[in-house]
Amino acid sequence: LFNRLDETFRLCRPAVSVYLALDGPAAKAKLFTQRQRRREKRKSSHGKAKGVDSYSSAQISPGTQAIFRVGDALRYYAISRLQQPRRGLEHLSSLRITVSSA
Repeated sequence: LFNRLDETFRLCRPAVSVYLALDGPAAKAKLFTQRQRRREKRKSSHGKAKGVDSYSSAQISPGTQAIFRVGDALRYYAISRLQQPRRGLEHLSSLRITVSSA
């Protein structure tokens, strides 16, 4: 996650502020995932689809432990980049970075 954010901030250079917001998957994405899971469950004789990751979309919904951990990681990222920016990210030290997690 940190490497992706660093890469993004190397490509686009915000001038004043950055707002990092977290939310769960979009409603349409949830519906798609739920339908897909139901189809896979019907196909599987044991009730579990083969090759499907055990990470559920319910785990990345607002208010879950996973979202809290990602929010904490984003706050750590913001503080660390403001205090000691990496090469190519010096412009981050003058920004206002806001992190909002659901």
